[in-house]
Amino acid sequence: MKFSIADRATYPKLYRYIRYSMPQVATVGTIINNLQTYGSLSATQSRHALAWGNNPLIIITPLSTGQCGVPAANGCFRAASPDQIEIALDRALEFENGDAAATELTSSGRSVYVVGTTILHELCHWGRQLNGKPYTGIGEEGVDFEVATYGRNVG
Repeated sequence: MKFSIADRATYPKLYRYIRYSMPQVATVGTIINNLQTYGSLSATQSRHALAWGNNPLIIITPLSTGQCGVPAANGCFRAASPDQIEIALDRALEFENGDAAATELTSSGRSVYVVGTTILHELCHWGRQLNGKPYTGIGEEGVDFEVATYGRNVG
């Protein structure tokens, strides 16, 4: 993953999370398997995307007033910008400030960071675009990934 130099300075905690914590997710079999199932990413592609310095670029931007085609969103992937994933400004600020809203509970009661689940959710859209494979499931691939991984839609 990538994070702009300007955003690294503005969101230093989020930068450290993306740089050092997100790559560790590549060792979690359930996440890698679910990125394959719902994001059409091979294990190699998933690990590559989660590693620091590779696409996608994480962009922080307002997403609270319909910018992503829904009234509000935690994240967004746009096919017109296939090398980036957007994270909502308000979610980035919650994480940066240590707000309680920065975490959600999984169905088993484990606390997870919403920015992390959102990045993985958006990686599903990014992966399908990357590999030219439309989603044929019943729901929405990112939400289906979250339900399979966390037991519920946590973001």
